[in-house]
Amino acid sequence: METTLTSSSRLLTPIQSHWRPSVNGIRPVVPVAVPVRPFVMPLGKRLFDVLVAGTLLVLLLPLFAVVSLFIWLESSGPIFYYSYRVGTNYRVFRFWKFRSMRPDADKLLATMQGQNQYQAAAPAEAALVNACACASHTCQAQLIDKQGQVVCEAQLRQQKQASGDAGTFIKIVNDPRVTRIGTFIRNTSIDELPQLFNVLRGDMSLVGNR
Repeated sequence: METTLTSSSRLLTPIQSHWRPSVNGIRPVVPVAVPVRPFVMPLGKRLFDVLVAGTLLVLLLPLFAVVSLFIWLESSGPIFYYSYRVGTNYRVFRFWKFRSMRPDADKLLATMQGQNQYQAAAPAEAALVNACACASHTCQAQLIDKQGQVVCEAQLRQQKQASGDAGTFIKIVNDPRVTRIGTFIRNTSIDELPQLFNVLRGDMSLVGNR
């Protein structure tokens, strides 16, 4: 039986510059800190995304026009809705969808807490804070808020509780915030089609059926 042997020095050479020797109890250890390189999408995958997303956008233009018209006729306000997402290499981008709710959905939310069918523990009272609520100097738990800003998770939770916006999960049969066309495009996933623009911009990638 043939066996291929490789010198250990050849394997260790690329990482020797990252060695940081230390002592763990009585046993010396050599942890290796390898620098994290940004993810780069392969050229072939990027070309595939651009070609498919561009073709679908052209073919679906009539559908985009019809859906936009129905949204505009049923309720005044923007045709599209966006929220913030964190993508590759921690880059924040706008995540687009067709608007399926009334423009005043946020105002209606405050009057619908009694109808919420989602059972959750009542939040504790907390004062509104304007600074990081973490005990350490460096916040260890950060989130992206609705404005796309990086905030302390504890701070954001306290602000929501103090403002009465603690009911994050809302489950209501025949939710009055959702428009009629909104119900249809949600059930058929048509509201997700504007994400093809995100794919075309490179914010997202086509990965298969949802």
